[in-house]
Amino acid sequence: MTSDSSRSARRAALWRRHKLKIIFSAIGLTAAILAMTWLIRRFSPTIFTHQPEIHHFIQSFGVFSPLVFVIFQAVQIVIAPIPGNVTTIAGGWLFGHWGLLWTLIGATLGFWVVILISRRFGRPLIEKIFKAEQVKKFDFIAEKDGALALFLIFLLPGFPDDLLSYLAGLTKIKTRNLLLISLAGRLPGYLLLNLIGAGVAEGAVRQIVALLSIFLLIAGICIFARKWLMAFFESQQKAAFLKKSWQNFRAKFARRRPK
Repeated sequence: MTSDSSRSARRAALWRRHKLKIIFSAIGLTAAILAMTWLIRRFSPTIFTHQPEIHHFIQSFGVFSPLVFVIFQAVQIVIAPIPGNVTTIAGGWLFGHWGLLWTLIGATLGFWVVILISRRFGRPLIEKIFKAEQVKKFDFIAEKDGALALFLIFLLPGFPDDLLSYLAGLTKIKTRNLLLISLAGRLPGYLLLNLIGAGVAEGAVRQIVALLSIFLLIAGICIFARKWLMAFFESQQKAAFLKKSWQNFRAKFARRRPK
């Protein structure tokens, strides 16, 4: 108890000491992202959904293209309706394998801004951005220590990781740990989509077909098993849940075997 209270006191002291720096940094970054979004939507409203436009827009910045792409990727994390798959594929198309690095930096930066926004404005803001029934469905993330569930949702396709990014800010998990969970969970998917984008740039049809097939297979399995996965995410005793699921599967299989 003493250790916890002393840690809390140290965190409070650090916050008081660096409060202005943190606030102004967050405000500056958020303002830059919002300004970038306004300019893009003002002069090219379809840019977030059409890869040729993304390609042309970012390449027009020359040597500053990687920096622009990082901001671009951060924007798509903060502004939930923007499809992340499109921008990630565009990163591979524009920068080849370097696109993965820029994608990860931008996504991590954007997720950090989302955590700050979520912890500052709380649930009322989240319910204005997303439908109430959607938020309620994933409430268990905020109510429990949802570190494993968050990791798996970021890892697997077919789940609303934009909503989960905002709900993550309501958890008691440290910001640093949330950023690591997001990085680890999103890395495999970003790698796959980056390679697809690089394949498009190189005209590697076999590579594109193979990688797309893998992505669609995984997505199909996740959609098919969505109900079971949601029950697994919500369970408190995950080992016991897996054991019971395996027993149920074996029993069902045994009943279907011909005698």
